[in-house]
Amino acid sequence: MSKIEFGVRSSDFTPLAFKTVINPVDAERETSFLRQVEGLSNVIQLLDTFEDDKKRSVLVLPVLRRLNLLKLDLIDVSRYAGQLAKALHGIHNRNIVHMDVTLSNLMADDDNNLVLIDFGLSTLLNDDTNCRSCGTPGYIAPEVFEPNFKPTPKVDIFGAGVILGCMLQPYITGCDLQYLGGSMVRSTTTEGIIAKLDSFVARGNDGHLHPTGSVYSYGQHAGVDAPLIVYQAAELLSLMLQTTPGERPTSGKILSHPFIQASLRPELQHLFDGTDYTTFEERRHMMEIYERQRLSSESLCYYDD
Repeated sequence: MSKIEFGVRSSDFTPLAFKTVINPVDAERETSFLRQVEGLSNVIQLLDTFEDDKKRSVLVLPVLRRLNLLKLDLIDVSRYAGQLAKALHGIHNRNIVHMDVTLSNLMADDDNNLVLIDFGLSTLLNDDTNCRSCGTPGYIAPEVFEPNFKPTPKVDIFGAGVILGCMLQPYITGCDLQYLGGSMVRSTTTEGIIAKLDSFVARGNDGHLHPTGSVYSYGQHAGVDAPLIVYQAAELLSLMLQTTPGERPTSGKILSHPFIQASLRPELQHLFDGTDYTTFEERRHMMEIYERQRLSSESLCYYDD
């Protein structure tokens, strides 16, 4: 249990957040992990610690603001997904598994960059002795519920995949992304979403993704074409949501994926043309109409007299 209060540093009036952790064991644990992630990009930084008059540990943290992930332009989806992958890459390289990568544990700094927060459930790689809690329902990787589970970075990749799916919902139709993050989602639901994502990618790319350097060639969605970058996003999402942890990419692989690279490299940013939220909304409606027609035609039966 903890509580957050806000104040300022008296020397220069810098706004600060004060997190009081009630349980001393939890306080020691979280403080230890925050010290281990010192200097990492897109990760919350511990500024100081002290004890209050009740001998409770207080963590001094920078003031952040809630990250708005609704109605994002696709290039911003790519940018935030890349920043989250960068944060995970940093902590995984220090043998830390966050264990609770969720929308509620993402904040933004003054420059609107993503910041991963709350290491209260974190653990060390393959250390099951301190894995006391599974995380947040809807974001928990399937293997967490298996006997003899040991934490690996792939747990965090799954949670990041759920977040990516939530951000991509306006851009990918007919794949049930609206269910991601729901507390009642099970592995069978996720597997159904993956199957639909793979079908979406296959239809849009004539059944293939063809690597051509750092970009892909692509086909048309039966007359209603989606930009190449949308299919790349769907492919990455499918990989991150795999129910078998070994089939999920590492954070490093995510950072090198074409969907992430496109927002990082100026020469590739033209791939996002037409994918701002407002412009894409009309195209999305057309794709939804096509999807309904496709499903309707597949259910028809034809016979000869």
